[in-house]
Amino acid sequence: MISSFGCGSSVSPPARTEAPEAAAWRDCYAGFSPSGDPNADLERLGDSCGKLGGMRKITGLTTGEQGPDNPPDRYTFFVPEAGDCFRVFAAGDRNVRDLDVLIMNLDGEPVTGDITHDAWPVVPPLGPACFAEPGPYVLEVSVFSGSGRYALQVWAK
Repeated sequence: MISSFGCGSSVSPPARTEAPEAAAWRDCYAGFSPSGDPNADLERLGDSCGKLGGMRKITGLTTGEQGPDNPPDRYTFFVPEAGDCFRVFAAGDRNVRDLDVLIMNLDGEPVTGDITHDAWPVVPPLGPACFAEPGPYVLEVSVFSGSGRYALQVWAK
């Protein structure tokens, strides 16, 4: 269903330091503990992570229900101008153990996605994705483990 709305050496590599902005984007959900209510959990994620850097909600709350045997749900959102930046927040209920979100272009090529194995993906995890091309993009949502309800929302910078 489609709806609208980056051998063998003994020398250690130099330590990499994370930019302070990336740490803030990651830390906003590092200690998140879901309640099992996807709508309430999504609201908490938005309050903690969505408002960073002046982001704002650009879609309404989208909800669905599925399990690992169901096909992914697909939704579209529109990028008005090159350089616009977005982040997707999602949360599953207490029966969803691994909820995955993937952002793709219309050709089905992945742009960014969830890298965690939890029920509250934040995509991308280290800050908003800024798109080089305007136009429609597809959010693919799938329950990899468990079964139940989910909620998701797109935010823009």
